[in-house]
Amino acid sequence: IPIVPFYDYKGSRIYAEGEVKNIIDMQKTINEMEAKELKGLKLVANPGWVYDAQSGVDGDDLTDEDGIVIEKKQGTEVSRLPPGQVSPQIQQRISREYTDMQQVSGFGESVLGEAPKHELSSISIRRLQQQALARIRLKSKMIENAIFRRDKLIISRIIKYWSTERKLR
Repeated sequence: IPIVPFYDYKGSRIYAEGEVKNIIDMQKTINEMEAKELKGLKLVANPGWVYDAQSGVDGDDLTDEDGIVIEKKQGTEVSRLPPGQVSPQIQQRISREYTDMQQVSGFGESVLGEAPKHELSSISIRRLQQQALARIRLKSKMIENAIFRRDKLIISRIIKYWSTERKLR
């Protein structure tokens, strides 16, 4: 079988690590942060209960059901704890990791067709789009070159080793 190296970028090693290796840790961090945020939201959305022992309310009856109705003795208290807040730092960290992943992969807002976050002239926007696509075009060109080299090797072996006449299309 003709074996052809697929280079990640021009001038890189044959067995390049590629972007995936550089993005894995960032994705793991995002996953951890989103899990923490979800856990925090669950705790904040359903804070704990405070009730008097003399209220006549069984602690097992205090659940997180929607529209729960609790009967208590007069002069006693049953109330919810005030809800806390999920740290805004979690969302900031997720956003930072996501931005870093876009920079590593070369897949930013201009590639996605989004408008830049700051005011720019149409010439500047066009340049940003061309610059963003340059990295993707380079990858595409490297893959096309590898496929072309592989196909040349296959055809040379067909010509060299096939003794019967065949038609290729």
